[in-house]
Amino acid sequence: MRWDIFILVIFFIIIFPITLNIKISINAIRNSGTLFVMLFCIFPIYIQQFEMDKGVIKFIKNPKKIHEIKLSFKRESIKKFNNVFGIILCNQIIKEINIKTKFGIKNSPSFVALISGFYNMVIGNFLSINLAKGNILKTKSSIKTYFKYTYLKSDVSLKVSFSLYLLLSVFLQIKLGVC
Repeated sequence: MRWDIFILVIFFIIIFPITLNIKISINAIRNSGTLFVMLFCIFPIYIQQFEMDKGVIKFIKNPKKIHEIKLSFKRESIKKFNNVFGIILCNQIIKEINIKTKFGIKNSPSFVALISGFYNMVIGNFLSINLAKGNILKTKSSIKTYFKYTYLKSDVSLKVSFSLYLLLSVFLQIKLGVC
């Protein structure tokens, strides 16, 4: 057996980037959503519906199989989440973000305008800062407002690219707490 070919194949498996497209759709009025993951924009590898109820996210495959994750809003949990999210952003795993939001409150156009302006400011600042730092390569955000009925739905599309080497590096950074 030729060891140089074997080592070269292993090297390419470790370094070759894997691209995932992740689409998350959340309906905040109904506290439900869907998660859709595709490999290389072609192969669907994970489809999941979920519901949120009293600090618990329920992942539903069928009525008999429900996996629950309890959310914690303690100071330590929030610090840990911020650290992990910062490390992921610093390593440029997220290549593209596309956020589409539909928002409306029945018979309250001034309140809808105020909230949509605040939403644009917060999302725009987050995306522009990370775009300027080079953490994210392409961003897009849009909000559509409604005044005749109450509606709150958000669709987030992410393009994520990583290699096995980068995953190992990120895992070690998370464990060591280094950015």
